[in-house]
Amino acid sequence: MAAKKVKEKTEKKKISKEELENLIVDLGKKGTSQAKIGIMLKAEYGIKSEKKIKKILEEKGIKKELPEQIADLIKRAEALKKHLIKNKMDEVAKRGLQITLAKIIRLGKYFKKKKILAKDWVYSGK
Repeated sequence: MAAKKVKEKTEKKKISKEELENLIVDLGKKGTSQAKIGIMLKAEYGIKSEKKIKKILEEKGIKKELPEQIADLIKRAEALKKHLIKNKMDEVAKRGLQITLAKIIRLGKYFKKKKILAKDWVYSGK
């Protein structure tokens, strides 16, 4: 008979609101993404507050020029382009690049409509 696995709870650290804000600001200044900050806070302190992270960073004036979703898609598109230079016959990667570029354009339109991106922003990575 198999032994039952027992989950051990790790103790979560206690943190005040001011310390939390300072930690988020420090990580934001280092260039850590909001998602990674959220993961760190959840792992170390048991805090679930992704919306609050964005709000705190905006209040402190730490804002990236592109929204995270578009920046991540652009990184992916660049990696796919690099892959396709070496592997010209990779049809699956070509299709993946087409889908990624479509997502970038679609998200760009959405963020322009919501006035998060400038009206004249265009992705020119073709």
